[in-house]
Amino acid sequence: MIKMIRLTRLLTWALAVTGCLVCVLVALLYLYERPALLIRLVNRPVCEPTAEEYAVYSDFIDNFFSSDQPFRADQQIGPDSLLYIIDETARLGSFHRLPAVPPLLGVDAFGPDQDFYQQNARPWHLQPSFHPRMRWALAPTTALNRAGEFPDAAVCGVLQLSRVGLDWRRRTGTLNYRYRCGMLCGQSGEGVLLQKVGKHWHVRTWGLSVVF
Repeated sequence: MIKMIRLTRLLTWALAVTGCLVCVLVALLYLYERPALLIRLVNRPVCEPTAEEYAVYSDFIDNFFSSDQPFRADQQIGPDSLLYIIDETARLGSFHRLPAVPPLLGVDAFGPDQDFYQQNARPWHLQPSFHPRMRWALAPTTALNRAGEFPDAAVCGVLQLSRVGLDWRRRTGTLNYRYRCGMLCGQSGEGVLLQKVGKHWHVRTWGLSVVF
């Protein structure tokens, strides 16, 4: 019985010391502006777009061309409509460095915004792995400047997407987009927030959108 009590006390002290050391380590990382190390422990590595991202892209396209999209340009989208998707992710104006002191762990520090800026440090080539309901085809970046000049009357526009930022639980995501339906017709959006419900992603907020 005495040995059991001593073992319990020893284990308690060991756990307490370990917890204190972990707290000190986290505090030092915050003080020396190294939150990126903490974030990388739970966020996915920076790599090529995965099947999970293409699922987000595909559901976003379905949302974008639905009647629920409040800012959608007045386009007639039919069963034969063809969407061109730019085969390279959008270039962000600048790479946002991680904040020196992020919010409490597990709240916003590992949210989709953090991963979004990490994944968008450079443009990425996209593969033909989309599966939206409408017809689509990959196109080079130059297609954005030639929207409205395609010989195929079924082409409804050209869409360019950023990388998708995902939270560490893979339940929320964010992305930016540019859509051109003609030379003087289009739409752009930043900070679109999506949420996974069941097996599909649904747009929760459209962020900052501009229609022109």
